[in-house]
Amino acid sequence: MKFEIERGKEIFRWGPIPLKCAYAGTFFQVFQKKYLSKYGFIWSDALLVMHKGDFVFIQDDAELKKTAGEIFRTHIMTPQYDDYVSAMQRAVQALYQYYQNITPEKLADLPQDEFLGTARQFNTLTIAFELPTIAPEFGNYGSIPILEHELSRYIPDEQKRAEAVALLTTSENKSFFQTEETELQETEDIESHRNKYFWLKNSYDHVEVLPVAFFAKRKVELEPDLRRRHEEHVRQVREDKKRVIEDCSIPESVIRIAERIIDAMELQDERKKEMLLTHHYKDVFMCEFSKRGVLQAERYMLSELADILEGKREVWRTEDFGFLLHDGELEEYGELDAQKYWAEYAHQKVEQGVQEFKGTIACKGEVVRGRARIVVDPEDVAHVDFNKGDILVAPMTSPEYVFLMKKVAAIITDTGGLTSHAAIVSRELGVPCIVGTKFATQVLRDGDMVEVDAEKGIVRKL
Repeated sequence: MKFEIERGKEIFRWGPIPLKCAYAGTFFQVFQKKYLSKYGFIWSDALLVMHKGDFVFIQDDAELKKTAGEIFRTHIMTPQYDDYVSAMQRAVQALYQYYQNITPEKLADLPQDEFLGTARQFNTLTIAFELPTIAPEFGNYGSIPILEHELSRYIPDEQKRAEAVALLTTSENKSFFQTEETELQETEDIESHRNKYFWLKNSYDHVEVLPVAFFAKRKVELEPDLRRRHEEHVRQVREDKKRVIEDCSIPESVIRIAERIIDAMELQDERKKEMLLTHHYKDVFMCEFSKRGVLQAERYMLSELADILEGKREVWRTEDFGFLLHDGELEEYGELDAQKYWAEYAHQKVEQGVQEFKGTIACKGEVVRGRARIVVDPEDVAHVDFNKGDILVAPMTSPEYVFLMKKVAAIITDTGGLTSHAAIVSRELGVPCIVGTKFATQVLRDGDMVEVDAEKGIVRKL
């Protein structure tokens, strides 16, 4: 077994980020042919690497954009997209009905065979939830080049076209974090609110049940008039979109592409919300498997944990392992290959002495100067001293970064594009943001003074 990306070719990376296989294993599984073939496509070859608790998804960037672009045209820009939305909604409803079966007390009382059956059923339900989200989420990786190509007929200037793409793909709806904040501000029943959003700080690596006190404290600290602020933001976005569409004579066919990109981005946000909740219940299962004698349970998918307990699989995985996705099949590899692949592909190779670098403008804004704060693991936020005017520098952002993103003067990421989490949230918050710099976390050091030019997409060390 061998994975190789030709030297000189651009690499797509999702990560590296802290991640537990027990939480994210469903994501690995749904790329397999036996699941995706029902939707009529197979994902191209990719590498998944776990190394000392961190994870990275690797793929040839051109191959990813080609595959994603085909999926966007044939699955997202067609009536089949509605089937994905309906399938996800049905799967979420089934999960909510099943959650009542998953408490530490109920699982502990189950005989072994019933416990294994419950675990396998929950694994099946999470696959049914994640599967219809793959086409909308990963198809969007190829959507921006398609929109840029169509817009080039009406906006020849590259910079103006990039600004139009960012604007036309800005959502007018609240993310689930904005929805939660607005509901928190307007409720008097904080306990009920907590029962609905107790999972809010869950991540790919961390699960906790938030106390009522967490929400009570945040309620006091929220900015005033959140609903009015959002309405004003939407009004401004609509005015700006109308102006660009009229000034550039953009036809309805092109506008529809932008609208469908937004549809997929909003589905992606809904997916992440429900996924963070599933992690809570996966954690309940993982704890029970550990109590029943499975060691290092966090390194295994839920279905694998059931196989281990049933004696169908030997326990051998170290903290370094991974999977090669080839022709729709996951081929597992061990420690030595994982270490080799991590060293070769996990990080962008950087020349010495870089003082200035570029990225994609995700949210425009004035030139910002401030202190770089490097946050590779959002769980380290409690140990990072953030002050007003500081600049967040991260490999990528995910939902657990949002509480931090609200505090900073600008955001810089190594990976991501205009449909990435950092891009979506930064536009929602109005925070200048440059994504896809490839190596910001390697070039910058915590405490460096930097300048973020979100008009030109340039980051400079001062």
